[in-house]
Amino acid sequence: ADAVVRAASGMGLVAEDPTGARVIAARIRGVEFERSADPTLAMHKRVLVIRYNPSADVAGRPSSALIAKFLEDSL
Repeated sequence: ADAVVRAASGMGLVAEDPTGARVIAARIRGVEFERSADPTLAMHKRVLVIRYNPSADVAGRPSSALIAKFLEDSL
């Protein structure tokens, strides 16, 4: 659940700016969560893919700030 909250928070940070909100609405059609050894972020066919390690506690999830930066840099 923490990975979902962080994703929503990161997207919210970008969407606070009207331009960011338009870009997210136009370019992201969904968010997928995948278990992985290392927390990473990727875009695949207009889907934000968040990989997380549930057994690594907080260190196993991308932070909301990292998600916001990833979105700003890749969109």
